[in-house]
Amino acid sequence: MAQSKGFFPSRSGGLGGLDLAILLYSSPLPPSATLRRLRESFEIRDSSEVLEVARRDEEAGSREGLRSLIEERLGELRIQVETSEALLQQLGELMMLFTTTMPLIVVGLVLMVSPGEAAPLLLGFSLAGVAVGLAAQFKVPQELRLPPPGPRPYLLLPLATVPFLLDALHVAELGERVFLVAAAMALPSAYLVYVEERRLLGELEENRELIVEALRCPFHLYRCLGLESLERPVRLAVSRTVRAALLLMGRFGAEREALHWLYEYYRQRVKLLRDVRGRTTVSLLNGLVGVAVLAVGLSMLYTVFSTLPPVNMAGINIDPRAYTAIKPLIGAVLAINSLSYSAATASLREGNPLYLPLYLPAMLLATYTGLQLGPLILPHPG
Repeated sequence: MAQSKGFFPSRSGGLGGLDLAILLYSSPLPPSATLRRLRESFEIRDSSEVLEVARRDEEAGSREGLRSLIEERLGELRIQVETSEALLQQLGELMMLFTTTMPLIVVGLVLMVSPGEAAPLLLGFSLAGVAVGLAAQFKVPQELRLPPPGPRPYLLLPLATVPFLLDALHVAELGERVFLVAAAMALPSAYLVYVEERRLLGELEENRELIVEALRCPFHLYRCLGLESLERPVRLAVSRTVRAALLLMGRFGAEREALHWLYEYYRQRVKLLRDVRGRTTVSLLNGLVGVAVLAVGLSMLYTVFSTLPPVNMAGINIDPRAYTAIKPLIGAVLAINSLSYSAATASLREGNPLYLPLYLPAMLLATYTGLQLGPLILPHPG
């Protein structure tokens, strides 16, 4: 297999501080020699502390400094994962505040006075929810984030907007069913993102199998693993680190202790990633509840005010025609709300809001369900 300049095959991305420390520690070569080879093929970033520790270790003829640094970084990641429940609670409260509580309280009051002013308020709250959802990714450690999906899912994502356009242009009178149709139209994009995510998670398992096979290997490392498997293009930073470490060991000699240590490090790193995904599953449930509650509340408010007789007294102006006029904007607000919760869920579970197509169909379906439940909950006269 053709290689780029340097010892390693061409790979996208670079090496962060933790990944660089792993390679310098596990490599059979001295840190300075390892670093020269890494710099030929990888972009090395945010690593001044690691390089200083490695320099001191090499002068002292040991690697205890690097090992302590790695254990410290893993400990910090572990603490961040363990405290993720508090993060989820804070984010859930913010999302609920901007996308459900404030809209229903404030807009419910404004609707009685001026329906036209209620609509922009709703839109403003929804956009604030989008901002919170996008910002959530920065609470996930860089080492535990998934890389963005490829472009194909986003080529199909605009299909989800087609039902809204057809309904707005009165080409098809879909009414509340527009969310049901949009959920169905968003499924192809969601499926492509799902397949790509499964592929990334499969890459994690493949890394584990490579290390285990290396531990079992009684011969030269390359004879058991094969260069092709180590040089295969990968997308995860941790995959680049593991395979680069195995390439170094295969070329310059693998010590059993170094392989055991690499396996233990990898096991801890993947456990942290899976813990993040497990703990943040609740964010998906919060999102489904949030969009459904807003849909229920807005549908109830709209149903009540749009069916009242015209009233104009003491600053209160109730005109059913005004409520009918703002209904399309309410639909747009509910669609944005589904988008914001999808982005928030993706930001927390994958550490990347670009995975939002994975959750969008469920959010749109929850919105449709809420719109159907709202009028049913209202008490009926007589």
